[in-house]
Amino acid sequence: MYNAYKITDKVTQGKIALGSHVGFDSPFITEMIAGCGFDFIWIDGEHSAIDRKDIQNHLMACRAAGAAGIVRVPWNDPVIIKAVLDMGADGIVVPMVCSLEEARQAAAATHYPPYGIRGMGPRRAVNYGIWDKQDYVDNTDKYVLTIVQIEHIDVVKDLPEIAKLPGISGFVVGPNDFCMSMNTPERTYTVNDPEVREQFDKIGEALAGSGKLFGVSGACSESFVRDWVRRGVNYIAMNFDFNYIVSGAQGVLQTSRSVLEAMGKAY
Repeated sequence: MYNAYKITDKVTQGKIALGSHVGFDSPFITEMIAGCGFDFIWIDGEHSAIDRKDIQNHLMACRAAGAAGIVRVPWNDPVIIKAVLDMGADGIVVPMVCSLEEARQAAAATHYPPYGIRGMGPRRAVNYGIWDKQDYVDNTDKYVLTIVQIEHIDVVKDLPEIAKLPGISGFVVGPNDFCMSMNTPERTYTVNDPEVREQFDKIGEALAGSGKLFGVSGACSESFVRDWVRRGVNYIAMNFDFNYIVSGAQGVLQTSRSVLEAMGKAY
């Protein structure tokens, strides 16, 4: 089953779609996290050590758990994007899109001619021919989400025009890289600086009424969720697989040490 609708249906209904990130090579962890009830899993092929085979295994785990499998590719490269889509990805996140022209390139990579340059070879994307291949080809925008990641201040001025592009399903903000793009030799910015927050507000103003998906990726906190929902996002990707393992391990240690201290035992 195609699962892009797990995001788009919620957004259409005025709800917020929730997802989480994975970067380890284990599809079992992905299956567990997705099975907790997330609408989608962001499979990170940019900052992790996973390879193509790992990505395919993650996509299989997502489908098994009933979550949309969204892959952030390493770069705006049609060769990489083609292979990942043929594995059956429900969507592609293209990192560091900095201009209208780069957004056009991303859209072309995810669409078949005459609307793009994607080569024909969907295979797992159509369940090895069990599903209707022509339906998949004719309805690419229904089954495949093309998401550009806003990670650089240079792209802000082009957002209204990018939002009009056919073939672009939506946007996702990468707050950390975005604020770093504002750095100068004299000044280092953080996501909480007023100048950065002003830019985030501008992004929200440009996209919240665009009719496209508008999301954010980051670490979960009450302020993070509140700030971005206020800016108009309709989907949020939060935390990584390693966050859950580290926080769980730290929780066990903290609980155990508290009990031992109360009992006067050394550790």
